[in-house]
Amino acid sequence: MQYSARECLLSFQSSVLPGDRKKVEELLDGCQIPYREAKQADFKAADIAADLSRLLSSPIEQHSDQLDKKLAMGSLACLIKNLDVRLAARRRA
Repeated sequence: MQYSARECLLSFQSSVLPGDRKKVEELLDGCQIPYREAKQADFKAADIAADLSRLLSSPIEQHSDQLDKKLAMGSLACLIKNLDVRLAARRRA
C-alpha cells in the first residue's frame, strides 16, 4: 500500500525567486499533491510546547530533544494551527 500527502502547506519568503516557486508548484502538481499557501506567522513555534502539552498524553519533558529541532517544530506549529482551524469550522457547521 502506498500513501501520499493529502496536502502541502507552503510559505514562500519574499526572497524566493519566482522561478523557484514555480518549480516547487510544478513538482507538487506532478505528484498530484494539493498545496496552499499558509501565513508565515503560522510557522512560528513560540507556543509549540503548550500545544504539545495539550495534545500529548506523556509529559512534554520526554520530548525535549525534539523541541530543539526548529524547522520541524515550525512545521508542526503550522500543522496544528491549520488542523485547529478546520476542526473549529466543522464544529460550527
